[in-house]
Amino acid sequence: MKTHYIPLNKYDTVIEHFDGSISIPPHEKKRYLFIAQHFNDIYFLNNIDGCLYTYSLEYENLTQINTHNTDIWKNKIGITFYQDFILTFDAKTLNILWFEKNTLRLIHQTKLNININHLFVENDHLWVTERESAKIIQYQIEQTTLTLLNSFNYKGIGNTSLYIINDELYITDSEENTIRCYYFDGSLKFEAITPFIDPIGQIYKNQQHFILYGGLVNEVGYDNRCWQEQKPFLHAIKIQTTPHENYNIVSTNAFEIDFIYEENFFENELQHYSLPMTIQLAIPPDTLHQKVLKIVHLGLPFEIIEINQKKYAQYTIHHPFVKSIGFRATLQLTSIKINPKNNNISLDTTNQLTPEEENELDLNNPYFNQFIIHDELDNIEKAKKLRNILYSKLEYKKNIDARNFEEVLKDGYGTCGDYTALMLIFYTLNHIACQSVGGYKVPRFYNATNSIMSIYYNHAWIEVFDNKNAVSLPIESSSDNKEYQHRFCEGQFLGIDWTHIKLYNGKAFPHLLNIPSHPNIHPFDLLKKASVFAIIKKEL
Repeated sequence: MKTHYIPLNKYDTVIEHFDGSISIPPHEKKRYLFIAQHFNDIYFLNNIDGCLYTYSLEYENLTQINTHNTDIWKNKIGITFYQDFILTFDAKTLNILWFEKNTLRLIHQTKLNININHLFVENDHLWVTERESAKIIQYQIEQTTLTLLNSFNYKGIGNTSLYIINDELYITDSEENTIRCYYFDGSLKFEAITPFIDPIGQIYKNQQHFILYGGLVNEVGYDNRCWQEQKPFLHAIKIQTTPHENYNIVSTNAFEIDFIYEENFFENELQHYSLPMTIQLAIPPDTLHQKVLKIVHLGLPFEIIEINQKKYAQYTIHHPFVKSIGFRATLQLTSIKINPKNNNISLDTTNQLTPEEENELDLNNPYFNQFIIHDELDNIEKAKKLRNILYSKLEYKKNIDARNFEEVLKDGYGTCGDYTALMLIFYTLNHIACQSVGGYKVPRFYNATNSIMSIYYNHAWIEVFDNKNAVSLPIESSSDNKEYQHRFCEGQFLGIDWTHIKLYNGKAFPHLLNIPSHPNIHPFDLLKKASVFAIIKKEL
């Protein structure tokens, strides 16, 4: 995996104490770093300290070029080049500032009267994003005068970056972790999920499209704490489109990882049961974003069996002092985004839940009837609206007090399992067939290859079904719960990033673990919490 780290980060706030311990204060998430390209030269603006740099991608060195005056560059938004000028935006005065490129003297200011989020110049055209109303605006440049030419709405909620390649406009979103490509008339060509979180800039060099990432933790549930090693970095994005009848699957960079899963027995517990014992453990399946390359045993050999089109590692235990069972799976993972053609995806309407699942979800509770949509909407819009209703009522926080999912919704907070359960309820009541997915997430802010990392928490999301092709389509649960100006994140709606590892559908028992030889024994009476690790081996 080739990443170019940029040693500029305002989050160097790890505090070392006299006793040798350290603490990591929460940080305020704030965009501070901008990148621009002028022919073969790369420039960075750090608007926290007002420093302007040139950067070499080949040698990865930085050179500050405004050592005589930094104050005027502080808190400015974006940098771009037009002829012999460097342009940036002053959010306080709403002016475009024109600096002479060689001397860095401020030459002129042009009033815009809008608060822009990013700017980019191509030939004699200035393109800007206005985040409040989600508009891309195009101006004609004549000397230092700007004439409005065109504007159109874009999808997204986060901070943006713009770049034009081959007369197509690329825009990244720092909250959705997406990149979208628009034609100049405003029509969307495609949308994709970026390989890493917090995309904040773009350049095109050596026939490669590089994305600048902020390098910080901004996923739900990590309290916005950030190690000082998490620096911004450049990484070349690869985008591939696979056409289907009613949609395209747009994928980005693929990674090969080893997924290590171990179940450990409680000490001396097996001695209390008659042997042999047969245990079935779900192994990762092939999906739209996940391909199993190889799987080997850990602890005990197994045979792979298939039950209802689902694969399991089946272990036979003959002796009472077995310590663990598990596997090491080599997986190819890629981020995928389903791009519907005219929203023309026909979703399956057949209820996929078992009577036991319906009972546990309390599906017949009259309280949930308020979430039945009677409007005439197509399947995709209905699914999105239901998800957004849930997002408007729930935030990510562990709920240990709620006794059922009605109480979770009334409390207003829950974790991924609660989000998943409520999405199952909402969708099933509205005749959108769905099922839950159980698995894990590789921590995506660890970018290093060939180092082992622990995956502490399991994760849950849902799948809906393409009615024509019987293909399951993923929808993220809690991680996408972000909103700006009443617009909800769509990054992993009908999409999933490469860090998701799917293991099974439905309940953990019996779909993750089952003991068919001893049906009266619950697996969790025998086995401790699983030990789960991942190694990112290489980028493919």
